[in-house]
Amino acid sequence: MHPVQGGAAAKSVMGAVVARLDRLDALRGIAALLVVWQHTSESFVKIPGVAERGSWLADLAWSVDFGRIGVVCFFLISGFIIPHSFSSGPGALKKFAIRRLFRLYPVYWVSILVALMAGSILANRHWEPIAVITNLSMMQKLLGQEHIQGLYWTLQVELIFYILCACLFFSGKMKNMVFLTFFAGGCLFVFVGQELLLRSIAGEESISAELRYIPYFLSIMFCGTLLRAVFWEEHPLSRKLFFLTAPAAAFGIPALVLMLHFLGFSVVDQPVRFGAAYLIALAIFLLAIFIPWRVPGILAWFGLISYSIYLFHPVAMRIVHWTNKQSWAGFTENWALWVYMSAGFAITLLIATCTFYLIERPAIAVGRRLSRRKVMTEGMAVT
Repeated sequence: MHPVQGGAAAKSVMGAVVARLDRLDALRGIAALLVVWQHTSESFVKIPGVAERGSWLADLAWSVDFGRIGVVCFFLISGFIIPHSFSSGPGALKKFAIRRLFRLYPVYWVSILVALMAGSILANRHWEPIAVITNLSMMQKLLGQEHIQGLYWTLQVELIFYILCACLFFSGKMKNMVFLTFFAGGCLFVFVGQELLLRSIAGEESISAELRYIPYFLSIMFCGTLLRAVFWEEHPLSRKLFFLTAPAAAFGIPALVLMLHFLGFSVVDQPVRFGAAYLIALAIFLLAIFIPWRVPGILAWFGLISYSIYLFHPVAMRIVHWTNKQSWAGFTENWALWVYMSAGFAITLLIATCTFYLIERPAIAVGRRLSRRKVMTEGMAVT
């Protein structure tokens, strides 16, 4: 190949990769919007008089569980990206840990502080010191404490996934897609076996659904890794078909739940919501990643600040509820559901924009500087 042709081909490939990553960022924005829609609609529709003025926005979100769709999209995105975020060379594991630490925790800790203040001031809600301390770890449920904000459960799953990825990288298995196919299948096997055992012996209520579903969500995250290998990497066709067995099994479960329901057998509560949510999430993920489309600027921005949107929208909801109850806020009494949702989303965007530019982005920059310095120091020591 002529050097100029080779350079053009490389630029074309790089452009395609950048476009796919842009669509991935946009997908984050879509996922965040779905979660906010779910939570705001189901919360504000309970305000007296709101449902009588129309509840279709809440009914639509509930019917297929927009929140679950958004969360599963987030999990697939993490699986698609995180295993490939490890650098090569000395200090790669420390670099990954430092960058993840500064990416996740600073704004998360701020969200805890803001949630505590909002709960205390606006709802007279207070938390025990042990609950606050364990929440700082992001592993509070595993430590026997409740989440200060219910949505933190997904971050706990993310953190477990990061730890597993670090262990797989350390063991040299991170790029072994055959091994990851078996690993994802193993997580799924643990989940199914555990569910069958609990149903037959102990009863499902003996372990919270949040903890029971961790193996399933981990399987879904590694399915994101395998889908990247299938659609974005060079592998023999036979290998790609083998890699697809894990996603087929993981998303075959909700498909099976739907099929059994239509045949008259309901194996879970709300089988239509359960089955549809996972399958719709998979479809959105595949369409967003693998079908070329131009990303609107506003959607790219939502994706940029999606973590802050996710963390702070419950605070915005609390502010709207508090305002609605004040004597001076009589103008809100006749609002339709969409107006309440719009107000909640506007406050969410205001808070998320501030926290992204004041907390998130500076913390990410610090993590990058520290990780580079750490790697350079270790490289010099090895030399």
